[in-house]
Amino acid sequence: MGVVFVANAMIIVSICILLSSNVIASNVSDSNREMKALMNFGWPYINSTAPHCHWIGLTCDDRGRVAELSLKSRVRCNTSKAWKCHDVGYLDPLVFTSLTSIHLTSCGLYGDIPPQIGYLSNLTYLNLSNNQLNSQLPLSLANPSELRVLDISDNYNIYGVIPPEIGSSSKLTHLNLSYNRLEGHIPPTLWRKFGKESFLGNPMLLQSIDSEGESKHIDKSVRIYVVIGFGCVFLPSILLGICFISKRAPASNSHDLRQDLRHGDIFKIINE
Repeated sequence: MGVVFVANAMIIVSICILLSSNVIASNVSDSNREMKALMNFGWPYINSTAPHCHWIGLTCDDRGRVAELSLKSRVRCNTSKAWKCHDVGYLDPLVFTSLTSIHLTSCGLYGDIPPQIGYLSNLTYLNLSNNQLNSQLPLSLANPSELRVLDISDNYNIYGVIPPEIGSSSKLTHLNLSYNRLEGHIPPTLWRKFGKESFLGNPMLLQSIDSEGESKHIDKSVRIYVVIGFGCVFLPSILLGICFISKRAPASNSHDLRQDLRHGDIFKIINE
């Protein structure tokens, strides 16, 4: 009986050791994939003598997986291409599966926002502002249920409509999509919760239907552009017409014509 018990105990211990080894090996493998991705990304604080968890701007969890990314300048970027320094595509969310915070602002980030970003179920903070991202807003941005801050402002090339699902998270307390090329209507839930300041600088973006059943541009610059464009087309036509009429007017009427022009009676001139 004792021999059987010892044998069973040894089997259980062996299984536990095997499982632990597999977990450790998996963590090491995942950690190595993260380090390689960071090197391809061009992380500016690479230290070949230290594990990547000790690199500036990175914070890892207890398993040695990257939990936080923080980069706030274009340090060590080629001066001629400083605005396009780091391809966001190398930060594959399927590699960095433990991320809870991404703070990559003013660091020369470019490319498409990865649609797989919605797989980061523990993500609470996402700030990609003041970069050169060029893509639509992925629908998957609505997936991280713990997301509290979402800032993709000042990229100027984020285009398309705003997915209404983005506002579905009750924990989202800060949203900034300003100064991009978004268009269409602002989802009513987002407009009511965050107001005008979160959407400024998107000339083609419309406020949700108001009480009078009309859509309104949130950016007055659109109306200014329309007025300027109208003036640039219409006013030169009027001036050319006046010059043409002036040249064809009889000499006997020149005095009257000058009087009319002085008083701005253009229609009287035309009728004559």
